[in-house]
Amino acid sequence: MRRIFKAMVLVVALALLALVASAGVAQEESADTRISIAPLFVDGKIVEDNVVYVNAVYIEGAVTSKTGIVSLRWRNDRGGNGDVRLYVGKLGEANLNGKWYVPRVPLALGINTITIEAVNLNGEIFSKQVVIDRR
Repeated sequence: MRRIFKAMVLVVALALLALVASAGVAQEESADTRISIAPLFVDGKIVEDNVVYVNAVYIEGAVTSKTGIVSLRWRNDRGGNGDVRLYVGKLGEANLNGKWYVPRVPLALGINTITIEAVNLNGEIFSKQVVIDRR
């Protein structure tokens, strides 16, 4: 009974997070800067439910901007932050269309909300989040 209740609470919490994230995505659609996060892979396999049993993950995605990006950073609401690395393009470029990665994002036990934040040349801040559950 207790496990069922915990599972129901987790489902409701994830549904609320998805709702908040979808509101953020709607705002991004009208902006000149967009951030995407690729599906999560662990040990070469896609993790569809974002539930992992490891203490750190590799994440990647892409960022596009008509004005250019001056900074691109990541942070975990459970601790940790740093710069995002670009595969393609470089910060400050106008019309940036770059693929990015973070080689190691440490995870605490439980729900971790990882935010990727970009600041464009106009000083506007854009962000995208992914929720990862470390068990």
